[in-house]
Amino acid sequence: MLSTRFGFSVAALAALMFATALPAPAQQENRQKRWKDNAEYNLANSAARDTDPANKLADLDQWSTAFPLSDYLDERLDMYLFTYEQLNEARQAFDLAQEILQNHPNNYRALAATVSEVAAIRPSSAELDAAERAANYLLANVETVFAESIRPSGMSAAEWARAKDAIAPLIQQALQTIRG
Repeated sequence: MLSTRFGFSVAALAALMFATALPAPAQQENRQKRWKDNAEYNLANSAARDTDPANKLADLDQWSTAFPLSDYLDERLDMYLFTYEQLNEARQAFDLAQEILQNHPNNYRALAATVSEVAAIRPSSAELDAAERAANYLLANVETVFAESIRPSGMSAAEWARAKDAIAPLIQQALQTIRG
């Protein structure tokens, strides 16, 4: 967990992040994404609703094993990332954030996790560079990262705007420490 080394807490960044709501099977007629069947939906829904991070991780692992090629892979990765952060599994959160950013460079949660978890992993210089790039990217592209069109489901427009407004001071503080 981030400590006084960064002067801010993971809780401050994590408070801006939340679990993504999953659409029910009946709500998908006009969507490209589809549940493989009700069993997949039930596994995903169980993971989404579980409030205990250890149980949520077990649910996610079960969903991943049963449905490795889910149409909801991005949502599952996002849920894993949030869960790793809740469990203070900084290495897993940081590494997963890097994986997510390869395909989704504007993923707010992955960018924030990269910055917030770097101090807890005994970072290499390459990892510090990745955190600095993520922080700078967030600051330079705040309008893109927080575009209304990519607002996570389950988050109101007001919550999204508050997250956008709150991130810059936290990132500036993190950058000062990353740069040493």
